[in-house]
Amino acid sequence: MPMAITHVRDISAQRHRQAQVIGAWEKQRKIPGIKRMTLGHGIKPYAAKELVTADQFAERYNQALLGTITDRVKFIVSLVENADSDKTDGRNVFGNVIMRLNKLRDELLDEKPMLAALVTHVAESRDLVDLKERIPMLRRELSELTGEKPSIMEQLADGKAASAAAERNTPATPSKNKQEL
Repeated sequence: MPMAITHVRDISAQRHRQAQVIGAWEKQRKIPGIKRMTLGHGIKPYAAKELVTADQFAERYNQALLGTITDRVKFIVSLVENADSDKTDGRNVFGNVIMRLNKLRDELLDEKPMLAALVTHVAESRDLVDLKERIPMLRRELSELTGEKPSIMEQLADGKAASAAAERNTPATPSKNKQEL
């Protein structure tokens, strides 16, 4: 098969994959039809509109991909924050979150390798406590990539995780009684 035909097929397949991400993202965000870059309804696959340039489509794809990743990470964060490491439910949540993080990492390897490496680091947590310490790092990186500022609640959660980590890493010092001095 000639090289040019293979290249065109690769570009077409890539645009089709991008259209699925963009279309689902546009539908989830309820973007009006006139502003959408994809066509598709119901069970049909999404397709790029004809008048959309490759640059516009690539920019929207990046926006949709980061938006989708951010939504998934927010869901993972909510699972982790609500889990109790001392209970069976917490151990189940830990396994579920690690599975979700590994799936996310696999999906990011081609598109966002640096983010995939960070997700891998978070997924290598030893337990729920370790996971709770590493999650804020992932949240901060996504905030920087998307340009979103973390909410007050997210900042509080990050602060709690940082103080808990510092508390565990600080050796316990015996408190001195005023009478001993």
